[in-house]
Amino acid sequence: MTVLPHRALLLLSTGLLAACDVQAGGQDSDEDRTEAAAREDAADGHEPADRDDGVADADDEEVPAEAAHVCQPIADRMQTQAQVVLETLSVEHADFDGWWSGQIRFFLKSCEENLSEDQRECVLAADDPLAVEGICGVPELAPAKRPRAPDLSRVWRSEPPALSEEQGAAILSKLAGTWRSSYAPAKEETTWKIAADGAMTYHLKRRDKVEESERKLILRQEQRLHLDNLKGSTQPWIFAQVADDRFYASGNLLYGAHPAPDRDTFQIFSRSMAIAYDRGKCSVFSGGGARGEASCELTSDREGDLFKVAYTLPTHLGSDGEPREQEASFRRYDDVLVDTRMQRFSLR
Repeated sequence: MTVLPHRALLLLSTGLLAACDVQAGGQDSDEDRTEAAAREDAADGHEPADRDDGVADADDEEVPAEAAHVCQPIADRMQTQAQVVLETLSVEHADFDGWWSGQIRFFLKSCEENLSEDQRECVLAADDPLAVEGICGVPELAPAKRPRAPDLSRVWRSEPPALSEEQGAAILSKLAGTWRSSYAPAKEETTWKIAADGAMTYHLKRRDKVEESERKLILRQEQRLHLDNLKGSTQPWIFAQVADDRFYASGNLLYGAHPAPDRDTFQIFSRSMAIAYDRGKCSVFSGGGARGEASCELTSDREGDLFKVAYTLPTHLGSDGEPREQEASFRRYDDVLVDTRMQRFSLR
């Protein structure tokens, strides 16, 4: 099927931007969570967990000032490297020094308590100290004891603009109809029968099991759709309509649609990573800012243009302790790049 040129309507782009990323070295990253698992959350009316690695967040506990001095030289190198990363990604922060001082506290405490003197010296001398959770024997520690860099993805992510009730209702009214999506690996078919007021019948067939329930679609922000199960809970979904008869949606909040009006230079930001593309070359960074190895290409198939990237990240390790080889692809619709791991719904 050939995709005809159409003005892409971007409704949701970069994911649940305020959520925390999971970056524990030696464990599977959030990217390993499948769309099928995310849709199970949606069917149950549960929101995906922000993090499940058992690691405290920077704001979870106070860190005494005297605990900071042992690992402060590492923290200083981290901050310098983090600023280089943000410059590479063309990201600015009004008060980065203030933000960093608040976020680095957990690293300082964990570094002093859990790293040996040899490990601290190793991290300090490393080419990229932001990769701390994947180097110098740190992955061999229990997940809760692994020091890690502050979550830079909080800097490059931003909250989508709010929609008025009238604006949200106008967008939903244009979705009235029956939409279907198939997911072959799980042998499932999803049907959303949407009314003009956002009322929806949710139908999911997975192998021999069928479930159906009534839902309510809500649009409070330009880039976020919520499915209300009418039982007191809602499920956030990423949503991007690319044609009158086609949209992409994802209950896995890592996958989204990304503005990229310049075809020669653009950035892709998510909870778990960032990609910078510049005239045939690309750089990739973990959520904590650790630089990875990447190759990328602009190509096309019978459906249109694609941006593909193959990469490894020093903090995303496999069972052998080495960085895992990963791939991602994004389909272009006018000025938008849509992650192909999202569900594609077609109007029937």
